[in-house]
Amino acid sequence: MPGWEYCGSLPALRSLTRTILNKEALVKVRSSLRALKQAPGAQVVRRRGKTMVINKLHPRLKARQG
Repeated sequence: MPGWEYCGSLPALRSLTRTILNKEALVKVRSSLRALKQAPGAQVVRRRGKTMVINKLHPRLKARQG
């Protein structure tokens, strides 16, 4: 493409692509979910063997235990 030039490294581009495509990248990984599960609207669920907290009132409070 004329006028367009990628200035970063290829591994950084792969990492960015993996982050965009990986659905689990949208949740934080925490060692303890105690504080998050006490927030209003929080639900504790198990998906694919992992314990997760989802919150429909505050979607940014999603996390999985790891």
